[in-house]
Amino acid sequence: MRILVLSPYQAASHRLWIDQLVEGFHDIEWRILSLPARHFHWRIRSNPLSWYLGGQAAGAATPDLILATSMTDLATFKGLFHKRLGNIPAIVYFHENQFAYPVTPGVASAVEPAMVNLYSALAADRVVFNSEYNRRSFLDGAKRFLSRIRERLPLEKLQDIREKSEVIPVPVRDAFFACRPAVPPDPTRLVWNHRWEYDKGPDTLLAAVSWLAERGVSFRLELAGQRFRRAPDSLTGLVRRFGRRQVRDVGYLDEPDYVPFIARGGIVLSTALHEFQGLAVMEAAAAGCTPLVPDRLVYPEWFGERYRYASCTDPAEEGRALGRRIMEMLEAGGTPEPPSMGALRFEELARYYRALFNAVV
Repeated sequence: MRILVLSPYQAASHRLWIDQLVEGFHDIEWRILSLPARHFHWRIRSNPLSWYLGGQAAGAATPDLILATSMTDLATFKGLFHKRLGNIPAIVYFHENQFAYPVTPGVASAVEPAMVNLYSALAADRVVFNSEYNRRSFLDGAKRFLSRIRERLPLEKLQDIREKSEVIPVPVRDAFFACRPAVPPDPTRLVWNHRWEYDKGPDTLLAAVSWLAERGVSFRLELAGQRFRRAPDSLTGLVRRFGRRQVRDVGYLDEPDYVPFIARGGIVLSTALHEFQGLAVMEAAAAGCTPLVPDRLVYPEWFGERYRYASCTDPAEEGRALGRRIMEMLEAGGTPEPPSMGALRFEELARYYRALFNAVV
């Protein structure tokens, strides 16, 4: 089988997902077309044009299957390459969806990214989401979106997307399972391992840490994750206010350094305002950390009540809720045993991916 992968916004998480598929299915001949993860609004609308004018999609053997991420404008791609690729069956994989993606503060909401998601889902033979929350929020968001169009369009076709969709998560890499420590973790070690952006909820994190410090709770917070030119004031303020004794910024770590860092255990925190699978928390749980996540988004799908704290729209109030849950765990004399992430190993999910490919070709 020959599979053409289209990844027009090659963020690290997308690249690692593709790498696992390529490494896990040696009998498949893979060809990957990718574009750098920058200039989002241009990229999501112009990616077929980049490949068409650049000639990257020409000259290779005709694939049996197209596997595209949701950043791909699949409908336009198939139109531009209709002579050779127009009739090739296609799967769209949604790591995220633009209907449930929070708008950056101060930036107007754009219609085009959501339209690209919708057109691609309609044009695909199969639509795959990394969680049920992702699928549900996509379908609900598409329905609300279409209801805003002045011409009253029938919404029955959205049911077609549901019927040709399924949920297959991104696997957790074996390296995280392999490094799980044999000794009990230090429960006072808190880890926040997310992108340094507003949508990961840094205001809630600052409120929680401040609440703990005011009550004299002994803890050590370690910050990791991808950085950008402008970092949220909440995160830079954390480091300045508390100093290295209580808050340590380890920066962005490549996998050889990141895996042992996360495997030292403790409590891994999420304060995310959006999360479609929560892979960073899943990896940490596989490595032996106890997750503590908000009671919203995708998290109730994966983590039981003992691993969640009360969710609300006010960062200060939610930070207090997180702080109280941390203090409760510490006062209990130890953290709960991390949940099993074994079902997310590649070897467990491979049969679902294999069945998907075989069903479409």
